[in-house]
Amino acid sequence: MTKTELVRILAEKIGLKVEEVEKVIDGAIAIIMDSLKKGDYVQIRGFGTFRVVKRKARIARNPKKGEIVPLDDRYVPDFKPTREFKQMVIESLHYKILEEKTAKNSPESEMHSFDVGSEEK
Repeated sequence: MTKTELVRILAEKIGLKVEEVEKVIDGAIAIIMDSLKKGDYVQIRGFGTFRVVKRKARIARNPKKGEIVPLDDRYVPDFKPTREFKQMVIESLHYKILEEKTAKNSPESEMHSFDVGSEEK
C-alpha cells in the first residue's frame, strides 16, 4: 500500500477530505522523523515503537563491484511491533504458509520437464 492509497482509504473511512487526511499523515510522519533525529522514540500502544538503534561497525561488500567496504558504527531507524500486532499478522497470514506447502507437494509442481528428444518425422 502506498501513502496515496492510505490517505484515500483513511479519508473514506473517517469522512474527511483527502487533503485534510494527507496533512495529518504528513504531520505525524514529520513528528516521528523529528523525534528519531533527536534519538528519541515514538511509542504507539497496540501498534509498536519507532526507535533508533546502533549498528556495530562491520565489513560489507558492494554488490555491483564486489569490492569490500568498511562500515563504521551508525544509528538507523527501526520499528518494533507490539506482541499483539505481531501475533495478529502471524495468525492472519498463516493460511499463506499452508497454501505454499500444498502447492509444493502437488503433482503439478513435480511435472516440470518435458521429453521432446525423440520426435518421428
